[in-house]
Amino acid sequence: MGVPAFYRWLSEKYPKIVSDVLEERVHLASESGSIRVPFDSTRPNPSGLECDNLYIDMNGIIHPCSHPEHGPQPANEVEMYENVCRYVDRLFRAVRPRRCLYLAIDGVAPRAKMNQQRARRFRSAQEAREGQAVEDAIREQLTADGTVRVPPKKKGAWDSNVITPGTNFMLNLSEFLRFYIRKRVSTDKAWRNVRVIFSDASIPGEGEHKIMAHVRLQRTQPNYDPNLVHVLHGLDADLIMLALATHEAHFYILREEVLFGRRSQEETERRRERSGFADAQRQLDEEPGTAAMELLENKGKPLQRLSIPILREYLANEFKCCATVPFREVSFERLVDDIVFLCFFVGNDFLPHLPSLDIRVGALDFLFNVYKRILPTLGDYITSHGGEVNLSHVDVILAEVGAIEDHVFLMKHEADESQKRRREQNKARSARARAQGRGGSTRGDEPPPRPGQQQQQQAAASAAPRRLGRAARILEKRGKDDAAGGGEDDGIAALGRGNASSKLEVNGKKADGHRSKEENEKAAEALRAKLLGKKPSGNNATAETGDKKQENGTDTADSSTEPTGDGDEKKEDPSNGVNGEDDDEKEKVVEVGVDLDDENESDSEESEVDQAALDAGEKILKEKVKTAQEKQLDTYAKNVVDNVRLHEAGWKDRYYRDKCKADDVAQHGGREHLFRSYVMGLCWVMKYYYDGVPSWKWYFPFHYAPFASDLKNIERFAKDCQSFEQNDPFAPIEQLMAVLPEDSSHAVPKASRWLMADSESPIIDFYPKDVKCDPNGKAMPWLWVVLLPFIDEDRLFSAM
Repeated sequence: MGVPAFYRWLSEKYPKIVSDVLEERVHLASESGSIRVPFDSTRPNPSGLECDNLYIDMNGIIHPCSHPEHGPQPANEVEMYENVCRYVDRLFRAVRPRRCLYLAIDGVAPRAKMNQQRARRFRSAQEAREGQAVEDAIREQLTADGTVRVPPKKKGAWDSNVITPGTNFMLNLSEFLRFYIRKRVSTDKAWRNVRVIFSDASIPGEGEHKIMAHVRLQRTQPNYDPNLVHVLHGLDADLIMLALATHEAHFYILREEVLFGRRSQEETERRRERSGFADAQRQLDEEPGTAAMELLENKGKPLQRLSIPILREYLANEFKCCATVPFREVSFERLVDDIVFLCFFVGNDFLPHLPSLDIRVGALDFLFNVYKRILPTLGDYITSHGGEVNLSHVDVILAEVGAIEDHVFLMKHEADESQKRRREQNKARSARARAQGRGGSTRGDEPPPRPGQQQQQQAAASAAPRRLGRAARILEKRGKDDAAGGGEDDGIAALGRGNASSKLEVNGKKADGHRSKEENEKAAEALRAKLLGKKPSGNNATAETGDKKQENGTDTADSSTEPTGDGDEKKEDPSNGVNGEDDDEKEKVVEVGVDLDDENESDSEESEVDQAALDAGEKILKEKVKTAQEKQLDTYAKNVVDNVRLHEAGWKDRYYRDKCKADDVAQHGGREHLFRSYVMGLCWVMKYYYDGVPSWKWYFPFHYAPFASDLKNIERFAKDCQSFEQNDPFAPIEQLMAVLPEDSSHAVPKASRWLMADSESPIIDFYPKDVKCDPNGKAMPWLWVVLLPFIDEDRLFSAM
């Protein structure tokens, strides 16, 4: 997950760090064929950046390739694996590494990360249940009304929680990727020229941290080239801090384009036009042709590259006042380490952010200003080599933050209230505009029609050809045949009788205009009755089957009869060929009013009508579900009650008492233990970024962080921060049992599933059905704090 809103803040503060990536497209051997021309990745990169090592955090592409937010869901798991391999091919074509390709899948995570994984998975399972309940209720309502043809209920959605180490899905994916790598190495010369390293989910550690461990190891080699160009693809914002922590001169982060609203999109388009990227990419897109651009290989969101070297230049310029600090060792690299550490205060995957430090309201800008002001007085940097932290210097920064907490909370409350008022005003303005549009007045800023313009538009609309429904077009065709003397036929004849023109009359209404939904449904019903040999119902049943020719005395003893497609009998003409067989077929065609091919076409048209009704019903269902979910979100936002009220006096006591922290604090040894755990967490994360996992079993045992004003004299915890226990990571099955909800029990071995659902399970309290959440002052549910019971590993392991 990384640091929420960090990438947006960084890209807006330092805009030159982001650049667009030119991509050459896959060609087809022929415009009408489907054979791809082999892509030569040994050619120079069109973006101008020649890369040595490409690292791919595979979980950043496994998720979107397996369950895309936009676009069709893959039909099966094999198709998901193929999507992953196709995306790796795209990255290889775009980057073209010359020395090394490193593919890393997340293995078992440290215990500190498992709490965040557990909260996310339990929350997503509950949201899926709630969303399904809303859809079922709306489906039942539409079915009861009978006005919409509701499509059948689809198969349950694919469970993305199986993207966790130890599941069959991940094991099969690893095997598929091994085959894919062997195939590429044996068939692609660009792959043969690089060293390919694949770290699957069986190797412990998060993917990006396994990559960083590899980079640190290579830097220790005596023949290491410091001018290597590294490109890391991943979606987590903390990759930027990890890249800074490597101190490499040429490091780049590759990711898909991220836009933040319309203004961001417009600025991106202007930047591309100014830089010439738009024209260059347009030329590359025109080369393969239209058919090739429809290939999946050539579709996808544009790629962007974040330049760590340019970011380092930005930081050097912003902190140039720190270049003259009176230290024995003045080092820009030490300064970078301090900046990385300061970013931990605004939150990450392992620690909650301090209540007074929110990146969305300028927390990092404030921290940077404090750091620049107090650094000359400290005598040294706040961090040292290997991820060590000087707690006495951190204590000074926390004192600065704590001194303004009252002011920060008050300003944040005023900003929230102002934003709420603007949102309500925008809603009221939109409601008025919609009401005016329904009343017949002009909508929005659209100018009123000029004199005579409205009459011209109406005349043009009436003269323009209007489209019939499918069933009505078939009936019109048969009406023409009847009018031309092709024979009248039950209800179809009645529909066409007395109308020799191209216009068809259904229930007294002309078919030359655009028909309403009800009219098309009646026409489809008449056609369906005709094809099934039934009497049309209602006004269409004007011809009775009793008007058959044999009842008029026209049949003779030597005449042979043959049933037609409607069950009618036709008299043979003895003047025609032998037994009248050839002409009998012709007469039968005339009697029915349509040939055999037309009858098959009619079946196809009928199925198309049914499919169109199903598509329309599915669209209506989706719209109603979306509307219901939006109303539910509005209800959540209106019902959020801020019991802490940080902007009012007494906020500190209310915070510890009302946010479920009082129970946590009492259970885990009081506030002193809370403060100790948070300071240990800061040191744990710093060591994790710079030296690997300091302890696989450590975790922060609270849902909330303390106030900065309470973190005083934290150097008293220095001994605790050096006492991390060296231990082994969890086994994959242990992580599965720790992070998956009961809804995903199918992903764990059968022998352990009962522990998640059986009321007699000794650890059933670890798997609640209803996930308790605290809005924490946030209006939207995805920002709420998930209050799950922490896993007791002793109870868990003993139960297993």
